[in-house]
Amino acid sequence: MKPIFQTIMEGELANCQQAVIASIFELRLDSVPNFAATPDHNHALTMFLRPFNLYPLFIEAGNQLIELQGYYEIAVLSPRGRLHSLVGLNGERVHDPYPGGKCEGELRFYTIFVCINPGKQGQEAFYYR
Repeated sequence: MKPIFQTIMEGELANCQQAVIASIFELRLDSVPNFAATPDHNHALTMFLRPFNLYPLFIEAGNQLIELQGYYEIAVLSPRGRLHSLVGLNGERVHDPYPGGKCEGELRFYTIFVCINPGKQGQEAFYYR
């Protein structure tokens, strides 16, 4: 994981999820779409991950901690009153893409990344950072 910070902090186009995905997959921010700028964020993320042979699985948390392994996205209700994305690793909040953020917020859901076809590798471009 390579920490990337969001560049749009306020409003409907805040790009915390874009920064989280870039961080987890160690991609440049500009190589990941700003999902907040699309009408259906979940569909846009699904389409982005498909060439990498991955599918986003959304798990409602109900404010319960789920012990997950590896990297994943955590959605929280931030202290600023908005849905906000963080990076999780092995049951811990490890990166807040909001500059100066402290990984705080009320847990809402997790997004884990599931391999679609274990016999296939993802797009080679995925491995080029």
